[in-house]
Amino acid sequence: SFVDPTYHALFDFEVKWGDRSSFSDRDGMVLSEETAEKYFGDRNPIGETLDIRFNINGSEVIEEFTVRGVLKEVPNNASFSDNILLPFDRQKSLFSNMEDWTYRSTITFLQIKEPEAIARIKSTEQAYLDQINQANENWDMTGLYFQPLSTIAQNGHKAQNSPFHTSHISAIIMLVVISFILLLLVCFNYINITLASASSRLKEISVRKVLGSKRTQIIWQFLIENILICLISLGIGILLAAYLFLPWFNGLSNNTLEISYLNHPAIWGFTVGIILITAIGGAGYPALYISKFQPVKILKKEFQLVQKSRFQKFLISVQLLFTIVTIFSTIVLFLTSQHLRDEDWGYNQHNVVVIPLEKDTDFEKLKNDVQQNPNIVEVTGANERLGSRIYPVKIQVAGVEYEVPKMTVAPNYTQTLGIDLSDGRTFDPGLDAANQASVLVNEAFSRSMKWEKIVGKQIRIGDQNYRVIGEVQDFHLEDFFVDIKPLIFQVNTEDSYRYLSARTLPGTSEQVAKELESDWKKIYPSTPYTYYFQDAAFDNYFNHFAQVNAILSASSFMTVLVAIIGLFGFAMLLLSRKMKELSIHKILGANTFQLSRLITGEFLIPVIIATIIGLPIGFFMLKGLLSQIAPSSHIGWVPFLITILAIILMLGISLGKHIYTAVMVNPTWLLKEE
Repeated sequence: SFVDPTYHALFDFEVKWGDRSSFSDRDGMVLSEETAEKYFGDRNPIGETLDIRFNINGSEVIEEFTVRGVLKEVPNNASFSDNILLPFDRQKSLFSNMEDWTYRSTITFLQIKEPEAIARIKSTEQAYLDQINQANENWDMTGLYFQPLSTIAQNGHKAQNSPFHTSHISAIIMLVVISFILLLLVCFNYINITLASASSRLKEISVRKVLGSKRTQIIWQFLIENILICLISLGIGILLAAYLFLPWFNGLSNNTLEISYLNHPAIWGFTVGIILITAIGGAGYPALYISKFQPVKILKKEFQLVQKSRFQKFLISVQLLFTIVTIFSTIVLFLTSQHLRDEDWGYNQHNVVVIPLEKDTDFEKLKNDVQQNPNIVEVTGANERLGSRIYPVKIQVAGVEYEVPKMTVAPNYTQTLGIDLSDGRTFDPGLDAANQASVLVNEAFSRSMKWEKIVGKQIRIGDQNYRVIGEVQDFHLEDFFVDIKPLIFQVNTEDSYRYLSARTLPGTSEQVAKELESDWKKIYPSTPYTYYFQDAAFDNYFNHFAQVNAILSASSFMTVLVAIIGLFGFAMLLLSRKMKELSIHKILGANTFQLSRLITGEFLIPVIIATIIGLPIGFFMLKGLLSQIAPSSHIGWVPFLITILAIILMLGISLGKHIYTAVMVNPTWLLKEE
């Protein structure tokens, strides 16, 4: 990064070697600790020199810089960091158009005296916008955007090519919601299991009350017991997080999260709060509920714990609701990910090697060498990269102005990439003059213009008119986050292409990519050779889906596990008061199926309620999400079916042991007390 002299005054990054006052020397450079170790090892590099190669308007320029400083490694939670810092004055001398209004500026930091100053600064922006827009006819700047540095971690993703280390706020919200839901489910389970276990302690509590224990003492006994259980669980949880879950999550999300309780008192406060919430939430209701009953009624067996269990059924319904939504979301995103990988991109992205060029004037040289490879079918070029965002240009159609993305390509580009025509013809390699005055459009462009007849229409770009000679079928220029937009293809001479694309024979792409390095070295002997495969253009998009799927799958597994424990606890509580009833049914001739129906019947209402509410919630929630990240996808009936089957399986796992107990127990053991 090139930085102003004031950068080193504004940001107090800790210095390992060097004098901050010399950091802005015109021939100087400042390195990160990691970069210094890469080039100079462990020694102090102050005074050493490094050559940096710049590509300026297609020409190679090598500049020498002297190391003036080394910054200590920044913390993992820093919002931004750089490997090499160079003085801004050198950038101005290297790039002559920097003081031109056509130059696209990047991030600018402002230190203001008071928040109100931003409004005064914005009030003067129009003068700058007018000059910028007058110099840039193909795109308009509508305003300046100001973002507080204190909140850049939540909003830095909004900037294109953002230098900030940020996560999308939706990802953070998703993790917080998942954590909250899991904690809530655990508390619900804790209440059910505490009530179930308390049923075996009723006589103990009654004897204590008879011997003089007050209700408050009974309540405190329950709370303290559960706080101790929570503390033990917390210790185990921290160990699992530190050595199992955090390494897994960091590897998945490319983060460096770590447990640092001792360094952050706020986390200690949060942890204490979690313990109290869990302990009080789990044991508070049972303690208050059980401690109020008279010991005489309990000892005379005139009292049955939670006879109607409406509260427990409510908790189970909420648990199942969250579980259904989580399972449904996981299945939908997984199926959507598979669908998008199999979806037609609109062109043949396979068996295509793409090489970014150092100079656009070298396209023809490299093309002539590349074509000699027997495994290459066709070679073409483009000024833009297919699979990434392309800036729009201003056009006029019938006197009306629009902004539309434009690709500058070789005449055979659409044929080489397998982009099919739907009307008209493509560019003719032999008609250079005709090509210069012609354009292709995609179907989305024709729809936006409401054209019925496409061929022969006129489009004005800048000060020149172009004739539409054909229409190509729609294809995904960008990833599946965005809908297909209108697009124009224009031909230019071969000295304007920055990307060379070569279609290879099936199965030979990797071999060809390696073989082309020798051709590259003929033209660029000292420049690293880089390439990519066209079918990898959306890998970041698919990797994002894979990350979300992995996190949701783990969360879904935890939610299902917690729900199974909750159902198991509720069934245990239920059987504690229904075993005599089941024994009577058994003596009267009830078979295994009838006994199973009596047990599972208690769960039908919670399951039905949770399913009726949970599936629509999951559907509309995922429909809204997919409209933003995968507009072309849809939700079928498969996720509904799999979710229902998963809930049935959960019930079977949760109730299996209890059904087995009810079937196998000797009924006389329970009835002889009567």
